[in-house]
Amino acid sequence: HYKAFTPKFCKKFVDLGSKIQEGLEGFKHEVESGGFPSLSEHSPYKMSEKEAKIFHQMLAKDEEERKLHHDQKAKQMKEIDEYDVLNLYGGGYVAADDKRSKE
Repeated sequence: HYKAFTPKFCKKFVDLGSKIQEGLEGFKHEVESGGFPSLSEHSPYKMSEKEAKIFHQMLAKDEEERKLHHDQKAKQMKEIDEYDVLNLYGGGYVAADDKRSKE
């Protein structure tokens, strides 16, 4: 740390660390208190209620698709033998959705 040890050949021009810490603390305070970001002051993008409804429907659909994909992959992982996947037996296992042929 600069304050603990400063070589003779170094010159301190500014205490930047304290300025950065001060800025981050101010940012944290405004975010936690809800002062930043404000939609009226810090967002140039406006969304109509119709657009917002469509957007939220798309998010919901995407969430359903991600959960389905997650559940399918979790089931697949439960069904396979990790020793085969890691090739610990030398069996050359290839996942069902892998286009390569078995060795």
